[in-house]
Amino acid sequence: MKRQHLLFSLCAAMAWSVAGAMTALHVSPDGDDANPGTAEKPLKTPEGARDAVRRLRTANGGQLPAGGVEVVFADGVYRLARTLVLTKQDAGAEGTPVVWRAEHRGRVSWSGDLKPSAWGRVKDPETLARLPAAARGHVVEVAFPEGTELPGFTGGGCGTSEKITDYPISVFQDGERLGLARWPKDGFAHTGRNLASVEHARTTVFSKTESTSGRFEVGADAARLAAWAREPDLWAFGLWNYQWADAATRITAVKPEARELDVDVAPIGFGVKVGAMYYVFNALCELDEPGRWAVDRARRRLYVWPRTSGTLRFAFVPTLVSARKVSHLRFEGLAFEYARRVAVEFRDAVKCAVVASSVRHTSSWAIQIENGRDCRVAGCDLFDLGRGGIALRGGDIPTLAPGNNVADNNHIGHYGKVVYNYQPAIALGGVGNRAVHNLIHHSDHQAISFGGNDHYIGWNVIHDMCMHNDDAGSIYCCQR
Repeated sequence: MKRQHLLFSLCAAMAWSVAGAMTALHVSPDGDDANPGTAEKPLKTPEGARDAVRRLRTANGGQLPAGGVEVVFADGVYRLARTLVLTKQDAGAEGTPVVWRAEHRGRVSWSGDLKPSAWGRVKDPETLARLPAAARGHVVEVAFPEGTELPGFTGGGCGTSEKITDYPISVFQDGERLGLARWPKDGFAHTGRNLASVEHARTTVFSKTESTSGRFEVGADAARLAAWAREPDLWAFGLWNYQWADAATRITAVKPEARELDVDVAPIGFGVKVGAMYYVFNALCELDEPGRWAVDRARRRLYVWPRTSGTLRFAFVPTLVSARKVSHLRFEGLAFEYARRVAVEFRDAVKCAVVASSVRHTSSWAIQIENGRDCRVAGCDLFDLGRGGIALRGGDIPTLAPGNNVADNNHIGHYGKVVYNYQPAIALGGVGNRAVHNLIHHSDHQAISFGGNDHYIGWNVIHDMCMHNDDAGSIYCCQR
């Protein structure tokens, strides 16, 4: 089945190829952005390639050369220190598209990871005292670059945010996602009895009693709670009232003798019920085994107990590609990885495409097309995603004019790794968009979510979904 899928991916990409000679610009990790972009003297970076395309347009009287332009990337990793921003001046036109493609499909990576060279053993006495004794000779630390926004942990499946501080980093070693320092190590604990006073309790429309104070009894022992009380930035993630509503929130107080945790209920929205599923995280005192990490934002440090001697990376650049008001622009055969907010986004785009490409190892979404028309994501492999896969929104609801955006023949699996709920593999919004021939599997909540009018969903294969939720569906109408 996988072989057939890849074959069809190539056919899908070929269907979007352009007849006629194109002007080629070449890019190589060994190149130089001062070069002319020939095969013999290639450029070095995606930004350098973008600027070279702009120079071609200027030299041609404001128009692209006949047949359009293809930017060809030699094998290797292209590390993006910031978002590649494409605007109207980077767009193609009918008959003169702009194509960004790999010379050899699957061998070119655009990476938003930060791979620091200054990892070192922890030496700060206060930090060492918070670490478990067994971890003190193994945990390494690195400083976040000055001037960069520190990651947060807020947000949940029922809400959205455009604040980059609401999109956490994710840590990887040799392409494998590492886990947070947390309690319990896997799965969830359950909130104990409600410690709220009467005036902080209410009955919901679902006839459940919940606490609006966020005070509850915890099942950890007093020694563990005492260690938590010394943590400066302790958080909890939970399904606080409903299995379909997850949220990360700050722990505002730890009271060891009373075995009490107090959490900020503002991000939760629905209050806290007795028996709710949750875990405590970002605790250096819980960093007691390989493959775990935590952040001290006051000291701007990331702490990791590595699993092996392999390379540590973390997803840091918010967005790899942001294309706005563009048309006839295509990415082909590239791998996008290690993004924090969304790997590739198009806004107000017409006849743009991502084909035969992959997106992997993200903290959030893979590909988002907002207010698009006749755009396409085809033959792509998307996996190990922090949130959802492909969002296609376009078309006009008052007039029912279709967007005609399509997600076709994509393989999307193992997503929703950071935020579980309402993070579908494919989201359709607006009017007249399509999700067809996709293989979707392994996530807690939704495969395909839609809202709006006149969408078409058909010939998709979906399995291993709704693995941890109630009020869920593999194909889910969610009008928001």
